[in-house]
Amino acid sequence: MLIRGLYYDQWHPAATPKKIRDREEFIALVGAGLEDIRPLNSEDTTRTVFRVLSRHVDVGEAAKVEGALPDEIRTMWQTERTKAAHPAGVAE
Repeated sequence: MLIRGLYYDQWHPAATPKKIRDREEFIALVGAGLEDIRPLNSEDTTRTVFRVLSRHVDVGEAAKVEGALPDEIRTMWQTERTKAAHPAGVAE
């Protein structure tokens, strides 16, 4: 994983972890990571990733990740977790 990160994914250990505290900065960082692929809306992409994680990551692990997020970013995760738990058009 380390070698892949260094050589294939252009990971730079000295640049991590990043101290991102607000939503706009986080969305901008996501957008920067998406620059070399087709145009995508950074906020929509972030919400989609959070929704996928909410569906596929163990509840306990998801709670740990969510708890580590700054408040503004955590609210995006919580909104998407609610959507994942109650998809539109699905009766309970």
